[in-house]
Amino acid sequence: MAPAPTGRSAAQPSPSFNAFQGVISAVSPVRAYEVEFRRADGGGRDLVVMFSSGRRFAFYRQDLGCDVLFVADRDLRYYLRDAASLAKTVIRTVEQGDYQRVLFAGSSKGGFGALSISRLCARLRPGRVFHVVAFSPQVRLFPRNPELYFNSYAMLMRRALVKPRLMRALRRFGDVSDVGREPNLVVEIIYAGDAAVDRNEARRISGANVSHRVVAGATHGTAFHFMCHGLEKRQIRARIKQAYRRSGDQDLRQTRPADLRVMVDEVVASTLKEPTITGLFAEILARGPAAPRASAPKLAARIAAILTAAIQKTLRPAIGKS
Repeated sequence: MAPAPTGRSAAQPSPSFNAFQGVISAVSPVRAYEVEFRRADGGGRDLVVMFSSGRRFAFYRQDLGCDVLFVADRDLRYYLRDAASLAKTVIRTVEQGDYQRVLFAGSSKGGFGALSISRLCARLRPGRVFHVVAFSPQVRLFPRNPELYFNSYAMLMRRALVKPRLMRALRRFGDVSDVGREPNLVVEIIYAGDAAVDRNEARRISGANVSHRVVAGATHGTAFHFMCHGLEKRQIRARIKQAYRRSGDQDLRQTRPADLRVMVDEVVASTLKEPTITGLFAEILARGPAAPRASAPKLAARIAAILTAAIQKTLRPAIGKS
C-alpha cells in the first residue's frame, strides 16, 4: 500500500494521549482498531481523522497543525469490521471536542477507510459538513475487483469466504463509489496519472462535491508529493527509502517502484507546484459543499408555478375591465 511515514507502533502510547480528557473519554474502544488522540499546541477547532494503511499510525511524525485522531486497522481488513461503531466513535469525538471542521484522510487501504467512515459519519449527521481526502485509495472491494492486486485484498477475500460476518461487512461497506452522492461530504481524490489501477479506482467516484487531483508519475505513494517541501533531493531520497525499508506492510513492498530515482524526481517536481500537506488540508477544509440542485420534477413544478403566476398577473387587468 502507499508508504505511510510513521513513527512508532500503534501499540505504543503517546505522551499527549491524555492531554484532552474531554475527547479521549469519548473514544470508546473498538476491538478491531488502535485509536489515539493527539492535541495540537493550543488546541483548535479543526480535527483530522487519520487512517493508516498498516498497523502503524500514518503521518505520526508530521505536524499537521491541528488535533488528530489516529486510527489503525489491527487486522488490515480495510476498516470493514465494526465500521458503524467506529463511525459513532468519531462522531462522539467530534461533538465532545466541539470541532467546527473535520477532515478524514488516508492513503491506499487507509484511503478506503477514510472514504467509508466519512460517508457513514455524513449519514449520521446530515446537518453537518465533513471533508475527506484519499491518496490513491481502493474504491470497490465488493463484488470482487480483479484490478486490485494487493496481497491484503487477496487475503481479505479469502477470509470472507470462511467468515460470514466479514462477508456481510463486505457486502454492506465494500463499495464506496457512491461517496460523492452525500450532499454534506466534500471529497478530494489524489492519484498519479500514470498509475492505471489507482486512476481507474479514482474515476469510480464523481459528484458535485468531488475533486480529483492528479500528480505526475505512476507511484502509488502519492502522499509523498505533499510531504517533502523544504528538503533537498538527497533528503527526499532518504525519506522515501526509509519509509519502504521500515514498513512491515507486504502491500507496500508490492508497490515499491523498480527505480526509486524516478519516484524521487517526481516528488521533487511536485514540491514546486503542490502545497504542503498542511496547506492541502487547509485548502480542502476551506471548501463548502455545492449548492443542491433542484431535481427535474421539482424544477418543472417551479417553472410551471412561475408561468402560472405570470399569466394570472397578465389576465387580472383584462378581467377587471370586462
